[in-house]
Amino acid sequence: MTGLRVLQIPETCGWNDYVALQESHLAAQGAVVLRPGLCRDEPGLAPGDFSHLVGPVPDIVHLHWPEMLARLLGDAEAVALLRELAARGTRLVQTVHDLAPHEEGTHGNVSFIDEVDSLTHGAHFFTKEHELAARRIRRRLPGPALHLPHPRYPQLVPGRGGSRHGATIGCFGRLRPYKRTAPFAQAFVRHATGEQRLLIAGYPDDSATHHTLTEIAAAHDRVRYLPGFHPGSEFGRLLEQVDWVALPYQRVWSSGVLVAAAQQGRRILSPPPVGADAYGPVLDDWRIIEPWDDDVAVLRWQEALAIPPEGHRAASGPGALTLPQWDEAADALTDFYHRILAA
Repeated sequence: MTGLRVLQIPETCGWNDYVALQESHLAAQGAVVLRPGLCRDEPGLAPGDFSHLVGPVPDIVHLHWPEMLARLLGDAEAVALLRELAARGTRLVQTVHDLAPHEEGTHGNVSFIDEVDSLTHGAHFFTKEHELAARRIRRRLPGPALHLPHPRYPQLVPGRGGSRHGATIGCFGRLRPYKRTAPFAQAFVRHATGEQRLLIAGYPDDSATHHTLTEIAAAHDRVRYLPGFHPGSEFGRLLEQVDWVALPYQRVWSSGVLVAAAQQGRRILSPPPVGADAYGPVLDDWRIIEPWDDDVAVLRWQEALAIPPEGHRAASGPGALTLPQWDEAADALTDFYHRILAA
């Protein structure tokens, strides 16, 4: 793969490590990962003039969240840029992190994603089940496909930490309406007893969610709210303070928080993750709620506190996660890139 030019969209993502880890491991394979300053997603970044691509034409443009490009350039200019690159020989590969944009905004909505899908030459899905669900909604996705689960994070130490009473549950990540953190917190305080605690940590993208969580934490000592951006190492320390992690979403396609929590040996409270087999035997110690209901979830969690897990399921021991390492993921991606380029 030496010399293959790859441009990721976004080039950098300060909110999670996925893009940076893909960059470093592709570079270790010999790829030249381009950073022309076209599309970045960083805390506090103000949009600038990213209206043209400067530097060498990439062989591969790997789209993670293409709506970010639209929000910087506008829908029409973003599509025009991708068309121009394709006309110059670039092949577009898309990781389908989400089936649709989480929130409707001025740019990057469903019609834009549909247009991008029609330009894409190959699609990366986390599992076969993920692909089937995506294709039911996004019918213009290309035929060539790669199934590759979300890789595990190399910097996390499995099994470390946990609270003194074993009854602390956490909600982590950017606080956006679709994640439903505030309704879950409200259900928690309706039912919590004894030493049960809730830790919420994340950047409040939504002012209404932030206001609600601030009020709940002020009124209830058992809820701790830490608004703000928590980078990788700090996030790892926060995970060490909880025993469980809740994902109170309607559906879980892929989640960096889920992968990190599972690596740390934290038990999970969530709706069924699509492609659950990818997580291996650790799933046996989770509590899966389907359909998701906040009150039911809290009550099921309380029942589970009385039942110890079936054994230590750290990522390095018996019952380990079956998710790939990042070097394995980079191998699979480079093979896929070459298959797309040769088509």
